[in-house]
Amino acid sequence: MHYVKARHELRGRADGEVVEFIFQSEDAAQKAVSSLRKDGHDILMENGTEATVRKREPS
Repeated sequence: MHYVKARHELRGRADGEVVEFIFQSEDAAQKAVSSLRKDGHDILMENGTEATVRKREPS
């Protein structure tokens, strides 16, 4: 569910915009970040339950 919410949040953002996420657990963060990376977004920082992501539009 964390990935779905993060993906939904990024959809409302402009390409290149940076968003910080705080997840409830490290496991949830790792799963969400992995999926966001597969979607093509840039992971700028990943630290425990926090992640900073730069939105990238699919090419």
